[in-house]
Amino acid sequence: MNNTELSNAYAESVVKARSKCEELTERHIEAAEKLATVRDRIARLEQARDALLAGREPGAELDDVSAGRVYAINRDIDTVRPLLATASNEEAEANAALAGSRGQLAAAEMNWRRHQDETLLANLKQRAGQVEALLFDLLRDVTEIGGRLGRPHLRQNWIASNDLRNLVSAGWLPPRTR
Repeated sequence: MNNTELSNAYAESVVKARSKCEELTERHIEAAEKLATVRDRIARLEQARDALLAGREPGAELDDVSAGRVYAINRDIDTVRPLLATASNEEAEANAALAGSRGQLAAAEMNWRRHQDETLLANLKQRAGQVEALLFDLLRDVTEIGGRLGRPHLRQNWIASNDLRNLVSAGWLPPRTR
C-alpha cells in the first residue's frame, strides 16, 4: 500500500468512526428521550395518585370512585415500571456504545494525525537532505574560491553561526524568529 492509499485508508477510518459516532449519538438521544418520557409518565401517575390520597380526611377511607381511580393508577404504575427498567437499560447501553464509539473516533483521528505527521516529517527530512547537499556544494564553492584568493581552508572564508554550530554539535535548535 503506497502512502496515498494509506492516507486515504486513515481518512476513511475517521469518516466511518465519525459516522458511527453520529449514529450512536442519535440512538443515545432517542433512548434518553424515551427514558425521560417513561419517568415523566410515572411521575404524573404518582402525582395523580398522591393528589387523590391527599384529598381525603385523615383516617377516612376513600370513596368507591376515588379508590377505583387509585387502584387504576397503581395498576398503570405497575405496568409502566418494567418499561422504566427497559428504557433505563437501553439508555445505559446506548451511552456505553456511544462512549466506545467516541474512543474509536479519537483513536482513528490520532492515527490519522500521526500518519500525517510521519508523512510530513519524511518530506521535511528529504528536504533537509537536499538543503544539506546544497550547503555542502556551496561550502565547496566557497572553499574553492577562497583557495584561489589564498585562503584554502573553509574557516578562513566562512564561519558557521553559533546556532548552526549548536545544531550540529548538540542537536539544539534556536526558537523560530519568523
